[in-house]
Amino acid sequence: MTKRESPVKQQLADSFFALLREQPFERITIRMITERAGVTRPTFYTHFHDKHEIYEWILQTQVFDIAERLIEDDLGSEALKIVFTYFHRRADLFARLYQITGQNSFEEALSRGMVRLFRLSIRKKDAVAEAGLASVISEDTLARYYANSLVFILRAWLVDPRARTIPVDDVLAACSYVFSHSLTDILY
Repeated sequence: MTKRESPVKQQLADSFFALLREQPFERITIRMITERAGVTRPTFYTHFHDKHEIYEWILQTQVFDIAERLIEDDLGSEALKIVFTYFHRRADLFARLYQITGQNSFEEALSRGMVRLFRLSIRKKDAVAEAGLASVISEDTLARYYANSLVFILRAWLVDPRARTIPVDDVLAACSYVFSHSLTDILY
């Protein structure tokens, strides 16, 4: 939480997560969140537009802000491990959030944040230009490719209770293999 942020935002987020442990996302109301947090509805709307914005804020402040700082310090592998560890420790909650589909889906919010992380990393390493791909593929396209792949892997890992037993390091090793081998390496 930044110095500008109100602790009330964190109270609302904590209330939201507590409720999400008890019931599906679609059954959680603003009233339930505010009652659990001990604040009024107008206070909620001072901080968030709707309940979707809560998980977007959680992703930004508790996952992406930290990962961005690590990437800026050339600690991309550590950033990825922190992201995966954060999700794994809260797998039950994120599995529920993955069930939100359509407009404002959790998967869309997660993908947007992952795209930002990959753009940062790609720009920092000048990866597209270094590989001589600038005329064929844009930074944005490459960032979306990796982000969507990672979001898919996270979904497969977190939604299936059996898959959740796979340790973080093993999932990261599988991701590393997939991302470091070309399609032809895998197919042939």
